[in-house]
Amino acid sequence: MDSFRIKGIDLDYAERASPAEKQRLVRKLKGLAQSDWTEVAVALEGEVAGQLNAFLLSLEASVTTEITQVLVCGLFGRRATASTVTQAIECLEQFDTSGLDKVTFDKFEVLLRFKDGREIDGRSFPNKESAILFLRQFLPE
Repeated sequence: MDSFRIKGIDLDYAERASPAEKQRLVRKLKGLAQSDWTEVAVALEGEVAGQLNAFLLSLEASVTTEITQVLVCGLFGRRATASTVTQAIECLEQFDTSGLDKVTFDKFEVLLRFKDGREIDGRSFPNKESAILFLRQFLPE
């Protein structure tokens, strides 16, 4: 890493470096003053600035992306579509399989559609509790 080289420390040592080489590196790192660490941190921040900005933009997009549709299917014929995660959870909580004597319940499938066009497609859950637990992670705090 170039950010450590400004203080004369080379972190690009061989993976199979001897214990003595590793100890020398540790001594150099322990010998850095707080002001040296600050300079390294500033240099490191500059080194990864582009990657950090791309990550933060991606994080913001994923956190602020609005869900436009939640499709919940019990795999035996019935399905429900909700426009919010809360509505989908309510639908699952009210879902009653007791009147389905001649049909065997297999699983729930959940599909989420986001405003930006992304989808989480076809997540399978063996029961409504696990489907609800999955959906709750998309509720705003």
